[in-house]
Amino acid sequence: MSAKVVPEFNHRKTFSRELYNRHDNVAKMIGKHLLTQMKYQVINEEEAYGSHDFIVSKNDEPFRVEVEQKNAWINEIFPFTSHRVSYRKRTSQADIFIQVSKSGNYVAMCPMSVVLNSPVVRTDTCLGTVNEPFFDVPCSAMRYFVLEDGVWYETFDDDVPSAPNMSS
Repeated sequence: MSAKVVPEFNHRKTFSRELYNRHDNVAKMIGKHLLTQMKYQVINEEEAYGSHDFIVSKNDEPFRVEVEQKNAWINEIFPFTSHRVSYRKRTSQADIFIQVSKSGNYVAMCPMSVVLNSPVVRTDTCLGTVNEPFFDVPCSAMRYFVLEDGVWYETFDDDVPSAPNMSS
């Protein structure tokens, strides 16, 4: 059996309108702010459920973006050995994946293809789901950013802000 084949599981997290309303717009706003600073233009803000959250363009090439907020990420340094991304994102048609910290001051970003090609692990969650599958994305696959005085800086060596990387 391939690592990517994950049979249906017994207890899935059901959709929560309250959690969606609390986190979705915040994560989208932060993702757009970061990408705009990196010289992308937002060309379509309409969410396509299951596919992407919004679309940006750079040098006339469109990119679909998927964002989510990670409430357990509180400080600048990501506190886990990998990024867990819900297996339900397997239907995503996004090109760029962005994970936002609880405060919105820290961001991790990678190609969505990296997420979809990562190993799948199962875990019980604090929201009560049992044996829920997640893509287990290595931290080394992510680019990290910190917001200081309204400007995003890419961080290297996990703690030293550098000048904004505008070439990406």
